[in-house]
Order: sequence, then C-alpha cells, then structure tokens
Amino acid sequence: MRWWAGHDGDAEARLRALAARAWGAGRAGIARTAGPPQLRVGAERVAASLARSGPWGAAACAEPGERGGLGIDIEDAGAFANSGTRAADFAATVLGPAELDWYRAAGAGSEKARLGLLLIAWVRKEAVVKASRTGFDTARGGVDPRDVEVSAPWEAPRALGPRWAGTALWDLAPGEGHQPAPGGAGAQRNRADARLGDPRLAGPRLTGPRLGDGADGSGAVAALAWRAEPVSGDRSTGD
Repeated sequence: MRWWAGHDGDAEARLRALAARAWGAGRAGIARTAGPPQLRVGAERVAASLARSGPWGAAACAEPGERGGLGIDIEDAGAFANSGTRAADFAATVLGPAELDWYRAAGAGSEKARLGLLLIAWVRKEAVVKASRTGFDTARGGVDPRDVEVSAPWEAPRALGPRWAGTALWDLAPGEGHQPAPGGAGAQRNRADARLGDPRLAGPRLTGPRLGDGADGSGAVAALAWRAEPVSGDRSTGD
C-alpha cells in the first residue's frame, strides 16, 4: 500500500499521484470509479481510500499484487477538542465493553486528554470499517461503533475480536509512506510508519508546517487499515 496524510493537500490529487507511482502509470491512465473510492488502472480494479477533516487530508491505494479492503482516516484534533463534545457522552456512544475499561483507567486525566484518547480510538475504528467496506450507518447495514473494538490508544493499534480477524491496523506519521499489505506482494518496510508519541502524555498528532508542534491542540490523528480476505459490499470507504 501507498499512503499520504497531511495538511493543506488535495486528497484526490494525492490519491492519483500515489497510484501513478505504485502502478507505473500516467495519471491519465488512472480512472476514479463512481461512489466510494476505488481506482481502475487499465483492466485492474485497485483498492483505495480517502479521508478529509478540515484542512487535513489522507489517501491510500493498493499496489500490484495486493487484494483486499483498504481504509484510511484522519480527523482534525483541534476541531474535535473545540466541538463541545463531552468525553463521557462520546465514550458511551462509541466504545465497547473492553474499551470502556481503558477509558475508566484514564479517568484521572483532563477532559482534553480524554477527548484525545477517544479521537485516536475513533480514527482507528473508522479505518477498520472502511477496510471492511462498510460504515457506521446501521440503518444502511453498517455496524455499531461499539462493535468495532480496538486496542487502547497507548498500545500498538489492533482490531479486536473474531469479526475483525485478518484486519491489520497502523497509526500514521505525517507525510507519505509505503506499507506492504500483509500477504501482499510488497517487499519493502514502510519508511514513515511510526507512532507519534505516547497519547497518555501528549497525544499523537500530525502537525503540518503551518501548525508548529501542535501545542495549542491543533493537529490531526490518522490511521490505516488493511483487510486481506475478500470483502463484500461497497457501502462506505469514503470520507
């Protein structure tokens, strides 16, 4: 897989550029299918994913030999922190039973710190459901976010439970990177796949050149997921 996540970028253009490099094709030879992000390069249908949040964007596409579902998500941390969302209410809406254990353990932290932890969990969940080509709209056949449990924000990202077996999950650093899909044809290790710090202390965030170190709460959080086995449906792999 090839991915990009950053500030002040055109995610659609970035997606086409990623595909051009991955497949050795000119951008004119890359077609964007209607509906949820997917590309066509010649006769090949290529898994892809896009996300946007405020001034932030993210994009990812599969490389030759990689077959499966792909999901990327990014969220503006400053906008979330200033949205008026109460951490306790959001936790009750999106966290499953196992996740509530780590949330309660973080209860001594500030409201801002708890919101930061919840945002990391949410972005990971979004990436997982996008890779499964579904969404959180239960009225349209999607899943309840409480049924998509992920590891604690300060732990290595993992999707938990048998339903999500075969799903690999990564937290993303800013920039552009390459992550071989498990079971795929990629041979190189990603040069930029890294956590951005312990969220219990400061919260991992993507910080663009205009945002300094994000000390004022600005920045973003991003995650990438890959589901190797064939998936069905095509409801939501978009923003």
